[in-house]
Amino acid sequence: MKFYAHKLGSDGKTDQAVFGYEVCPGVKVGEDEFGSVSPAPGSSYAIGVVTNGAAPALEIYLTPLSAIANKTSWKKVASYDDNIVDSALVGSDLYLVTLKGAPNGKILRVSAADSDLSKAEVVLPATSAVLIGSFGWTNILRPAKDALYFQQAEAGVVKVLRLPYRPGSELEPVSLPLCRQR
Repeated sequence: MKFYAHKLGSDGKTDQAVFGYEVCPGVKVGEDEFGSVSPAPGSSYAIGVVTNGAAPALEIYLTPLSAIANKTSWKKVASYDDNIVDSALVGSDLYLVTLKGAPNGKILRVSAADSDLSKAEVVLPATSAVLIGSFGWTNILRPAKDALYFQQAEAGVVKVLRLPYRPGSELEPVSLPLCRQR
């Protein structure tokens, strides 16, 4: 599968492939892998994701939107060995959920401009609570205008938490109707 860049109002016949199988020399998407690309509202970057079948780990790539048609502009942020299972691009920050060394998951933040995973900040360390999504390890991170939202489960109790985007922010529980959080 290949993903194409389309400018609204232009003829679709001129669209160029920007990501996918045999599109970019620095991005290997095998015949048995699936690649996808998407911009994020409010970000000047696009994120490319490669998955390998039903395995939860992802390969993550970033490129500036201004260079998306340049097939050599994609920078690899994470490989399958990094055990990244979800991502959210918010402005100039990339949030990642990893299971590497954290079987219940932890959340990292890395600058999209630098995108060096070794310099990632741990914004939610691994705990005994499990990060949960809508289907296994998918859709854990829910970016919104004001904060990053996610759920954790521990001992059968599910909590919704929010992490405001401002520097130095603390995790905040979200009170839900008809739900008592401990």
